[in-house]
Amino acid sequence: MRKEFLTLMILSSISGNVYASNAIPQQVYDNISVLEQEHYIDHKDVSTLSREELAYYVASILEKQPSNFDMLLSTRILEDETQLTLVKEQENSARKRLSKLLKDYKDTSELLYRKSIQGENRLEVMAPLKQKHDKLEAEYKKVGVEYEQAKARTHRLETMIESLKKRQGNNYKVDYALAELRAEFLPELDALKFFDEEAAKRQLYANTPVRNKIENKFKFDGQVMISHSNHSGEDVPEDQTKLKLSLYGDYNFDNNWHFLTSAEAEKSLSPSKDWDLELKNYYFEGKITKNIGVDIGKFNSKPAEGNVFDGAIKGVSLFGDNYRIERGSYQGMKLTNITLQKDNLSIGRYDFTNPNKTIYMVNGHLPYEKWDLGAMWLKGKNKNGYVLSLSNNINDWSKHSSAFWAKYYYQPSDTYVKHEMNGLADFMLPKDGFKGWSVGWRYIPKEDWCFGLEYYRLNNLLDNRSSNTIYAYLTYSFANYSED
Repeated sequence: MRKEFLTLMILSSISGNVYASNAIPQQVYDNISVLEQEHYIDHKDVSTLSREELAYYVASILEKQPSNFDMLLSTRILEDETQLTLVKEQENSARKRLSKLLKDYKDTSELLYRKSIQGENRLEVMAPLKQKHDKLEAEYKKVGVEYEQAKARTHRLETMIESLKKRQGNNYKVDYALAELRAEFLPELDALKFFDEEAAKRQLYANTPVRNKIENKFKFDGQVMISHSNHSGEDVPEDQTKLKLSLYGDYNFDNNWHFLTSAEAEKSLSPSKDWDLELKNYYFEGKITKNIGVDIGKFNSKPAEGNVFDGAIKGVSLFGDNYRIERGSYQGMKLTNITLQKDNLSIGRYDFTNPNKTIYMVNGHLPYEKWDLGAMWLKGKNKNGYVLSLSNNINDWSKHSSAFWAKYYYQPSDTYVKHEMNGLADFMLPKDGFKGWSVGWRYIPKEDWCFGLEYYRLNNLLDNRSSNTIYAYLTYSFANYSED
């Protein structure tokens, strides 16, 4: 403070009119006397001190307090309570944001995990979903820190105000004397930068709420895909090159209930065929309680990661963080699917009529960094099967990223109804099922583009005849919204 005192002396010498008057009111000496009588300070002869020297002495008195000076001043109560009001507003804002982010993060994490274990590979779904998940995670952590800081500031200010009010009631003379001295020497104390440290401590943390982004009522995204399937072996279908346009719509009623649709237009280029148009999905989705979500209409069903069934069913589905129950029909077949999951483990029971099949599933994944090792056991009525998998970077849909997966299957016909693969599993269903392996690779050359290559080497379980399938595709995805 001696440096500031020299500054004060220099400023005073340059301009004698900096302060209204250099005279020292008698009340100053009276207040110092009160502090001495109350044993707040030791006696000192101040009668010979100049105003500048007395200001320095008053500053030392204020610094002598065991707690910050402003806590003892009645004139600061209003300022403290004003700041407390603002801090409480910040705390409330952060709490609301944290609550909403927690719900969004939880829902997005659940959806990302579900899509991942179901083998979802649509770029326009997974890429923005992963980006949204990561952004929500970072924002949730950031707002969590802001909320805890706001709570701490609220508690600190409340404690300071309470302490000040108690001190006023118990030691009015000291408080009044200190307040009077502070008010008299306010310009000098300001020049001495006495309040700077306290102001810095009281400075409100930057806690501007994120903008309340109003999402589009109606979102749509789509994908254009060109693909080629090449088959070799005995008794295999003909090769085919296809062009497909897929459109996906999402009407948001109230940030809970949605109406979702999807449609496809597909044309076989080789051999040449006419366009085939189909309304794939149309259903309502929302939460009826905190832990129960529901789908009603025609929606995709992909239990056991698509190794048992993959298709759009008409019916109803109940789902939550750790379960999914589906009841519906598909092309004259009735089905009931029940899946329970906890972390990286899941079990399921899937019942089908026409054909009559009951399939049990136990599945586990062992993730390590960007790798994932999976094992699935399937129990049919008479025969059992299994699927082993290994993948790398499968959830990364960023620009220039690539992913790899490999699988080995042993699936008698008792263990599946309609397979998700691009190989000939369904073609071999009447031939007692299949066994074999597959590998796949995916690359994102630029935003919204994806190129993939897959190879399947399968043998049917009836006569062990083999087939080879090479499947290549290129997709371009688009949307009328952004997840930023």
